Amino acid sequence: LSFKNISKGKWHRVFASWAVHLAFLFLLIGSLFVPAIYEQKDAGKFCKNVEQIAKNSPLYYYGFWDEECTFLLHRRIYRIFSEELEKKLASGQRIFLIVREKDLERLKKRNMNFPFIYRKDAPLLRPLILLSNRTSS
Repeated sequence: LSFKNISKGKWHRVFASWAVHLAFLFLLIGSLFVPAIYEQKDAGKFCKNVEQIAKNSPLYYYGFWDEECTFLLHRRIYRIFSEELEKKLASGQRIFLIVREKDLERLKKRNMNFPFIYRKDAPLLRPLILLSNRTSS
């Protein structure tokens, strides 16, 4: 169809044909793949599990801020950096820390080890991890 129209000089039919094909392709991708990706993108499941695990213990973000988690957790979450974190860990108080995947390596390089690591149901596009300095209360 397309080659006949090109040779006859009917370019508008070729472009219309390609436009219909592309529109169909985008609709197909949008209906099949986007819902599956979005389901893994949000932090809802992760935050529900953080609420159950952390309960009333202090909760911190390490070096970043996440608006969606702050909204979904319905509680005050503090932002903490390395020096202050070292002091909190030295005090012996149980704390929970939400970190990004890339920040976990930075903590390990500073010899800050956390026996409790929770990764399940983390948002796909921004992998978050829940850490704690103790495995049980």
